[in-house]
Amino acid sequence: MQNDDWVYYDNVDNFIKGNFLLSQLTAPTFYLQGLIAAAYSKIFGLDNLPRLTLIFSIGNFFIFAKILKKVGNLKFLNSTLISLIFFFNPLHFYSLLGFMTEIYFMFFL
Repeated sequence: MQNDDWVYYDNVDNFIKGNFLLSQLTAPTFYLQGLIAAAYSKIFGLDNLPRLTLIFSIGNFFIFAKILKKVGNLKFLNSTLISLIFFFNPLHFYSLLGFMTEIYFMFFL
């Protein structure tokens, strides 16, 4: 775990147990992320949450590439390369290795 991941793991564990009260250390925006993570954790276990974050991060890559291609009028290769730069950015890559909220926030944004 990194940063404030422990709070999110505790929240997901509480969601699985039926307690939907958030820790005072987290924002209300955690509910959607927490409910998705609780459903995922019921099937794959709480220790596999970083894999769920990786799945959402890959989704972010494809969405960002699509936005660049469609709105930015970039060619497929250019939008893919820029999206790869985003994906392998050290700050983003650090976030996708844990259960960090910014990956989910970007996905839903």
